[in-house]
Amino acid sequence: MKTLGFTIDIDQYSVDHIDEIHLKYHINTFDFPMLHTHKDYWEFTILTEGSIHNILNEKKETYQENTVFFATTDDVHCLKSNTTGNLRYINIAIKEAYLLQLLNFLSPTFAQALREGPRAFPLPSSTIYKIENLLYKVNLLKRNQLKTRNDLLNSALLLIIQHLFSSQINILDEYPTADLTWKQHLSDIMQNPNFLSYTVNDLCENLRYSRMQLNRLFKTHFNKTPHEYLTAYRLRYAKSLLRSTDMKILDIAMSTGYSTLSQFQLNFKKYFGITPAQYRKNTKVL
Repeated sequence: MKTLGFTIDIDQYSVDHIDEIHLKYHINTFDFPMLHTHKDYWEFTILTEGSIHNILNEKKETYQENTVFFATTDDVHCLKSNTTGNLRYINIAIKEAYLLQLLNFLSPTFAQALREGPRAFPLPSSTIYKIENLLYKVNLLKRNQLKTRNDLLNSALLLIIQHLFSSQINILDEYPTADLTWKQHLSDIMQNPNFLSYTVNDLCENLRYSRMQLNRLFKTHFNKTPHEYLTAYRLRYAKSLLRSTDMKILDIAMSTGYSTLSQFQLNFKKYFGITPAQYRKNTKVL
């Protein structure tokens, strides 16, 4: 696997102004099958023609034209063509530090929501046309017109960010579970015997919120993501079983939604600073 950093062709731009450049773009007509990660930038890809496989964190997603998808500094991915015809896509790369400032301005939780939520969205042809027009203007610039170049690329990026923001974040009142009652609904479903094996998708289905909305609610009310909340609940329940029962540690792991003993032990020690066996030895009620 190769790690790619944000670089600028020094022949094209004055060395004195390299640090002022936060965005770059490429228009590609070939795939990029080499597995790689991004050291210091996010990459937004707009597929304008053909079909492509995005192997992202060992999972394969297939996208068609008029789709925007992205990869962060947390991701490992590669792109493989899925078409016998023409392939064309636009890559817009942006330094992470610069992007986070922009995302935080829109919402303090937006960056985290992008990391945890869907990575691909349909993009209207009208938006793609506007982006293509901005990039065409960039191509016409002289090499020393750095400010204009940045302004045009920022405009293209903002069109993408605005679309992602409106696609993921909806008004809570549009959904049946009102903001004032959702915690009561959560309390009710926690009484379900199967709650210990619930996933974030199960929470979304039962509370009738999208992953984005649920993430925002949990961060606001619990200062945890839904995944962190479920993990903490399982581990606290496991802690109680260790203290008050003679169940085998493996059985406790299975009963609290873990598929392997090693993962349970790892999470328990990470959360409580002690292994399950050590905790039982120290605190078990006789």
